[in-house]
Amino acid sequence: LLLFMLPALAVAEVRAVNLSEKSSWSAYPLTSHMDYAIDVDGTWTAESISRQPPSFNEMKGTAVDFPSSRPYWLRLTLINPTLRSIPMFVNHLSPYTDSLELYEASEAGVRFLGARGDRRIDHQDIYRLPLFELNVEPGTHNYLFRLETSAAINMNFQLHSKDAFYTKKFVPEYLFLGLLFGFVMVMICYNLFLAVRLRNKTFGYYVLYISMFTTIQFLITGIGSHFLPAEAWKPFVLNKGLIISAELCAMFGCLFATSFLELDKTSPAIHRLIRMFYPVSILNIAICLVAHDLAASLVGLTNGFASIILLIAGFRCAWTGYRPAYFYCTAWVFMLIGNMLTMGQLYGFLASNSLTSWSQFVGGAMEVVLLSLALGDKISLAQENAQSRNLQLHEALTQHIESVEATVEEKTSDIRSIMEHIPIGIFMIHSDETVHRDYSRSLEAIYEREKIQGEKALEFLFEGSDLTNDEKSQARSCFVATLGEDAINFEANSHLLPRRMSRKDVHGNVRVFDFTWNVIEKRDLSGDKILVTVRDVTAMVQLEERDSARQHNLEMIGEILAVPGPGFSRFVKFAKSMSVENESLAAVATETRSLETIRKIYMNIHTIKGSARGHYLRHMTSRLHRVEQEFCLLLTQDDWSGSELNRQVAEVSDAIRSYEEVAQVQLGRRLTHDRIEIDLAGAEDFYLKLLTAAATTPSLHELCERL
Repeated sequence: LLLFMLPALAVAEVRAVNLSEKSSWSAYPLTSHMDYAIDVDGTWTAESISRQPPSFNEMKGTAVDFPSSRPYWLRLTLINPTLRSIPMFVNHLSPYTDSLELYEASEAGVRFLGARGDRRIDHQDIYRLPLFELNVEPGTHNYLFRLETSAAINMNFQLHSKDAFYTKKFVPEYLFLGLLFGFVMVMICYNLFLAVRLRNKTFGYYVLYISMFTTIQFLITGIGSHFLPAEAWKPFVLNKGLIISAELCAMFGCLFATSFLELDKTSPAIHRLIRMFYPVSILNIAICLVAHDLAASLVGLTNGFASIILLIAGFRCAWTGYRPAYFYCTAWVFMLIGNMLTMGQLYGFLASNSLTSWSQFVGGAMEVVLLSLALGDKISLAQENAQSRNLQLHEALTQHIESVEATVEEKTSDIRSIMEHIPIGIFMIHSDETVHRDYSRSLEAIYEREKIQGEKALEFLFEGSDLTNDEKSQARSCFVATLGEDAINFEANSHLLPRRMSRKDVHGNVRVFDFTWNVIEKRDLSGDKILVTVRDVTAMVQLEERDSARQHNLEMIGEILAVPGPGFSRFVKFAKSMSVENESLAAVATETRSLETIRKIYMNIHTIKGSARGHYLRHMTSRLHRVEQEFCLLLTQDDWSGSELNRQVAEVSDAIRSYEEVAQVQLGRRLTHDRIEIDLAGAEDFYLKLLTAAATTPSLHELCERL
């Protein structure tokens, strides 16, 4: 039997690991010492393999296979030729392994040594990668590994001595990872402070992006598997949490790039593509909750698409000369190179070493540094642009101020010229009711005074005028209610201000002034000053009076022309006779104090007024009507005045005389009262009728001949 087994033992001796060959084992690759077999039906057990070994294949090349749902069985033989037990560690190089079981097959049977993997909660990991501690007794030991995962099948294992594992593997790795995680956390806190301090959404997106990146590294490096407790939720965090973190990292990276590169302005097409990416990424998160394996396949596509689009956007902005985009592109290049190296090591395309194992995390850390520099450079560029704009604005403002000063100077000169030559008095009243220093020179000519500035406005304006004290007091009340108070008070009290007044000049001539009043408001709508305009309208008033007299005269001429000459002559003769009688009666009434005589005078006046109304002499009728009204009052008084009576009688005579003068002087009418006027046509007609009648009446014949 021993002779029969010699060839097999010889083969086992070739692939077995002799632990006495080295005094210290550190990260020794076991790929060349292991065989594998694929459990197509998923029905194999360690006992069945031990009883009837299947056909194992020798590992060649990368020892990595494409993802498969079928379990893989791996065989390893360790030989301890010494007389003492040797403690050893065997670790699997893939942190994505779902389940890894270890069995020892011997003549006594199969012994289960433990299980590892990110979907197993029956143990607490002591290392970030699946690790088994073996106490290899003297002799030959056959071990079976059952590997099952939905990720790429990585069959790379390493062998370590216990002391070498802690001194050369565990401590250096965790020290290096601690430095990396500490550095990234410092960058997160720093950029979070800047985001809050500057209230800049770009920094906020950046903090979220590197936070998700750090979460991914916490899970993907196996640190999460080591430090998270073996609870029921641990597989969810290690598997679905990784996919969710990857999708969120991609979305926040897109948001950061969109804001940082201002893609909505610089690259609208890329911006639209990125906006289409968000719902796809959110959909994959939802798929992850119900179908992890499908989401794990899609996450690579979505993150790869996002990385390529963001890198293209960065190069496009760098091509246009946007300086911060240089740091941005360099950062993404480091990140992509690190990811490619790590993925190449995991899929077996590259050898497992320090560079390929840590390239993703190191590349991400360099990306964090470069993106921070890019943000700083963007702020610096924004400050430079702001300074440049401020300089341009300062130059434009200086030019504008110079232009405004020139315009103001020109306008001031124009206003001074206007105030110097305008034939109107213009000035302002201060809040202390004094005259403002700026006023038109015509104001001095109108008031015949000099150096008006600072004088009390009320005394200056109304001194020597025909305004009553009450009117002056009302004007001052309006000043007080407006100056320093709500400007609406001016609208409520402006009717108290005089619009016209008369005053005598230094020569004793009466002059008439017109006023206009306006309030000047402050920004708070309170009255600051009152603008006053004074015009000397004496000549205009005189012209108006002459024009009114002329108009009155023309109306009288029109009334006279409307009355036939004889009729008007008879009216004047009648009215004058009544007027003479009134004068006589007035003298008698003054001496006798007889009311009966006054009534007779009243009746005569009423008769003249009636005759004037009959001839449509309106002005005379109006004047006589006023006299009648005063006579009515006179008749009700016991102590009436004789002078008043004579004045009223003289008023009637003057009215008659004015019409008589207009007719004689302006119309050239001769008002003789010793002849009459007859209608010639009517007279001839009457004469013909009289001749006809005389032919039959002898007594009329002599009269017709005389006529």
